[in-house]
Amino acid sequence: MNTFTSTVQSNIIVSILVGSKWSFNEIPYLDLSTGEKSMKDVSAYMDKMLTDTMARFTTNPFAVAYPEMEVFAIDKRNAENCRQIRGFFGKIINEKKTAADPNAQDIVSLLL
Repeated sequence: MNTFTSTVQSNIIVSILVGSKWSFNEIPYLDLSTGEKSMKDVSAYMDKMLTDTMARFTTNPFAVAYPEMEVFAIDKRNAENCRQIRGFFGKIINEKKTAADPNAQDIVSLLL
C-alpha cells in the first residue's frame, strides 16, 4: 500500500511540475546496485532517485554522527542519473522559454 501511494503521489507532483505533456516521458535510468540500464517515466525516476538518496543516508553510519562531513561522495552511476533528469528538466525549460504562450514565461520564472 505504501509503495502504491508513493507512486501515485509522485505522478501527481510531477504532473503538476512539468505538465501532463511531459509527465509520462521516459528517461534512461542506471540502477545504482546492479548497473542495469532501464527506461523509467519521470515520476518513477524521481521516486527512485529519492529512494536511492535516502538509502545512502540510512546505510552510512556517519550520516547521523557527522552531518557536516562530506561522507556521501557521489559515484558515476548516481551522477549519470542526476545528469539525465537535469537534462530532461532543462529541455522542458527551454521549450517553455520559446513557447508562444504568454503564461509560459511565468512558469519559467517560477522554475528558475
